[in-house]
Amino acid sequence: MARVKERQAQLASIRKLPLSPKLNALLEAAAVKAGIEEVVVFSGGQAKAPGKPRTGSARHDNGNAADIWLTMKGQQLNFEVPADRALVSAFVTACAKLGATGIGAAPDYMGPTRLHVGFGTRAVWGAGGKSANAPKWLRDAVAKGAT
Repeated sequence: MARVKERQAQLASIRKLPLSPKLNALLEAAAVKAGIEEVVVFSGGQAKAPGKPRTGSARHDNGNAADIWLTMKGQQLNFEVPADRALVSAFVTACAKLGATGIGAAPDYMGPTRLHVGFGTRAVWGAGGKSANAPKWLRDAVAKGAT
């Protein structure tokens, strides 16, 4: 059975807040559809209120985005490994089909084992937060789920 393991309180320096129930449910459902055992959240929500600790874009506000890795048999999946990429791709497709609108991943973005999934303006990106830098497999997986 798939599960979402929120570890941002221990791992994140700023985005320590919980995920929104909507995003948590989306990640769990996508993991089930893709056959992923565990979704580990290493960076979750951040406060929207002025003066509260925050970083980067507003996507993580109120727990509406997560930076994650996926595991099978206790090992992080690496989307640079073809067998792992098939699983990660299936997960990304399921996320897009279930309503995720912001998905980012690339070896030169957060490394080959980590992804950003959440809501906000529809976008797919890689290094530098740029759509042009999104790997083809990521663009294809999102497009497949968005149709």
